[in-house]
Amino acid sequence: MHDKDMVEMDALIQRVEAATGPDRELDAMVRAAAERVSFVKMIGKSAFRTSGGDRGLYDTPAYTASLDAAVSLVPSGCLLVAMSDIAADGMPGVCLCSDTSASPPVEHWGISIAANRQAALALALCAAALRARLAMQMEGDG
Repeated sequence: MHDKDMVEMDALIQRVEAATGPDRELDAMVRAAAERVSFVKMIGKSAFRTSGGDRGLYDTPAYTASLDAAVSLVPSGCLLVAMSDIAADGMPGVCLCSDTSASPPVEHWGISIAANRQAALALALCAAALRARLAMQMEGDG
């Protein structure tokens, strides 16, 4: 993974962590990052993106609103260890870890959206899954 890609993924993770609720444009950006394609813009409920020479509209799962969609981001080789809508600090949180004991857990705790705990948990899961993907990509380059 190139330094520019790592910076872009980290910026996306920070944006997911800062989100205050479901966001369709953010969903499209997350999908583009997960699939390593270029996101261009939203057109209605679909995302316009490019992949190599291909351009087109693609449906985007509601990662920032749906736990079912967000869990699909968890990379293969990772286990969902803990997920709570009310963790010790009262905020939703997620803990993922590699399925090998050699890797430290990837955790994300503390996204606070008082009005919508399920969306907060979906956002926490998105952030943790993206962090796990970034860690695995960096590990693969090392």
